[in-house]
Amino acid sequence: MPRPLPLADDRAHLRADCARCAGLCCVAPAFAASADFAIDKPAGTPCVHLADDFRCGVHARLR
Repeated sequence: MPRPLPLADDRAHLRADCARCAGLCCVAPAFAASADFAIDKPAGTPCVHLADDFRCGVHARLR
């Protein structure tokens, strides 16, 4: 069996591009209510603040 090739650690160029997204980070993960997130959100459920254009309806800029 061939040995897997090592992957270069070139993640520095990766950047979020919400304008070309389908809201994956606002749908896939679960969130528990906390100081950073006001409600409980089950995994696979869209955030209540996810807009029709897949942008956040609360934050102009996500961190």
